[in-house]
Amino acid sequence: MAVTAVYQTEHPPVWSDIARIVNGDIPLKRHRNQALSIEEKLFVLWAVSREWTDYAIAITLHAKPDTIRRYREAIFENPSLTLALPVTKQVSKREWLCRLCGETRPSYLRVVRHILAHVLPEGMARAISLEGLREPL
Repeated sequence: MAVTAVYQTEHPPVWSDIARIVNGDIPLKRHRNQALSIEEKLFVLWAVSREWTDYAIAITLHAKPDTIRRYREAIFENPSLTLALPVTKQVSKREWLCRLCGETRPSYLRVVRHILAHVLPEGMARAISLEGLREPL
């Protein structure tokens, strides 16, 4: 299986969605019980894939560590939540991009498994059944 990095830049493709968060350009106050935004959820996935702690992620997002912990638990319990975010991109007829790292895979199912391996323990990511999963339209 050939694994290639399509983007030879310093940052992964998801960077366009999370750069302002990483650079600290977000409001210092969050509303009580405010849900994480799509870009904040993408940031959490990116940070988890780089082994950031819940506390470090919470500090960056100006959120409570419990908020981050609950979101990570939700992903652990229902990994398909990850796929509800823009974490993949089809770059050719037979090539899919992982936006978290920039690597490509030859099929949608393989890129999904690759993405799950970024945010779940490897054994768990491999054991998840992808039966019935279809490519997005």
